[in-house]
Amino acid sequence: MDAFFAGLDFLAEPLDASVAVSMGGEPAVSAFYIPGASAKPFAVGSYVGAVASGGSCNCDVVTFCPHGNGTHTECMGHITTCGFSVNAAIMRADRLLMPALVLRVEPEPLGASGDEYASGAPGDLVVCARAVVAGLERVAAAGGPLAGQLSSQVVAVAICTGSRLPFAFSGANPVYVTPAAMRVLRDRGVRHLLVDLPSADREDDGGKR
Repeated sequence: MDAFFAGLDFLAEPLDASVAVSMGGEPAVSAFYIPGASAKPFAVGSYVGAVASGGSCNCDVVTFCPHGNGTHTECMGHITTCGFSVNAAIMRADRLLMPALVLRVEPEPLGASGDEYASGAPGDLVVCARAVVAGLERVAAAGGPLAGQLSSQVVAVAICTGSRLPFAFSGANPVYVTPAAMRVLRDRGVRHLLVDLPSADREDDGGKR
């Protein structure tokens, strides 16, 4: 159910919603056909970075792509040429840690949602504006931090669509968020959006939203 605990000390009792990156074996998350993460001992000359192989210490070379291997954070640097980093975005934020309002949203077909998406198909499952508004209203009715606008204390929203591990998203056209739903969140002061999806965009959108 939707919940916001105004008195929760989220620094003392944080809830970890991340998915760890799996090194080898069956990945917990796979998306966009990106190969799974891997780690192998660093080797140079006669030295090998593995105690089990006679090395003095373990020193792995890790290869992974956040967009397909696990929980990750993006900013405008993901879609622009400016090279803006997530670290720079975080340092500009009012706070480094913040509570997040959790909204449980039931995805619905794009064609029945009333929203538009340039590259979408009517049968695509989406997080639409109507569902986000309904989720926010449920929280408000339950005594959450809403009164037309989100409280200034809640600048992050986590949308839960019910995805379950393992996440095998490649080629599955997973649920995505419509621009109209994004505008609802933006207009209510939300600056950070968390989703249990590989992307807020359609898996194959042809560069069009």
